[in-house]
Amino acid sequence: HKFDFARLICGRFPNKCFILKGANTLVAINEKTIIMPHGSQALAKAGSGDALAGVVSALCAQGYSLLDAATNGVAAISFAA
Repeated sequence: HKFDFARLICGRFPNKCFILKGANTLVAINEKTIIMPHGSQALAKAGSGDALAGVVSALCAQGYSLLDAATNGVAAISFAA
């Protein structure tokens, strides 16, 4: 189950943000899990995860929190697909 896996990863790596891509992408950090329901088959292509990592990294470099960078990055990639 995706939620159990997200809890397991967040428990092992506290204060780290976790993104689990899929039809409903999960963004999780500590006890908080956000469901991004804007997935698309267009994101099931090679390189979409690399693009997501680049957007999230760029947002972190601009001073966004991990959670804000991850949720905004996932939304941006989802809407751009």
